[in-house]
Amino acid sequence: MYDWDTAYVSQILHNPVYTGNLVVADKPTKTMRSKKRQYIPYAEREIIYGTHEPVIEQSRWNTVQKILQSRPPVIRESPSGYDNIFRGIIKCADCGSAMLAKAGHKRKCNNVLDKTFYCCTKYRKSGKEGCSSHTIEAGMVHEVVLADIQKHAGQALADRKAMVTEIAEQISGYAGITEFNFKIINQLIEKILVSEPVETDGQKIQRLTIHYKFIGALEPLE
Repeated sequence: MYDWDTAYVSQILHNPVYTGNLVVADKPTKTMRSKKRQYIPYAEREIIYGTHEPVIEQSRWNTVQKILQSRPPVIRESPSGYDNIFRGIIKCADCGSAMLAKAGHKRKCNNVLDKTFYCCTKYRKSGKEGCSSHTIEAGMVHEVVLADIQKHAGQALADRKAMVTEIAEQISGYAGITEFNFKIINQLIEKILVSEPVETDGQKIQRLTIHYKFIGALEPLE
């Protein structure tokens, strides 16, 4: 009798071996003497096609991958108490990986929001070889996203013709909001891309690009 836990099922669903293809060195060692293995994302793994008889059709497997990629990750309750309402939609602008919410225990803050930050998952797993950190404070993400929704919701109320009808009808109802939750974010936003900070005239500037559903990225806040 097999123990079909969620991790094992996930491995099966992601493994192209069932389509007759073979993955080459999915977790290679960094050097011949090192035992430490390097994680390679599924999309970047080398695949040899047609090595054996498939169990399922390639088209069906591709459909499964699209479904898996579209689903937000299952997030366990954070020990810090932070409610990650951006889970599944906040991503690294450079590598496309999810941004991981972490609590900075060294930060002396009573408010959990003030001591929580996001960083690139690929950077956390692979270091500088995978990506850069793209670190941004959670409070800053909340502030920018709320201001952006308020701005575009106000524009939709003032001039609906200036916006696509679908997004205008949805976003106009949030013109006066002062806070939001996971449900509101997922009704309005497809993804949030976090860029690496760049230094301009002695100041660090970090860009957040918010892609709304039905219309994509709107003009950013100035």
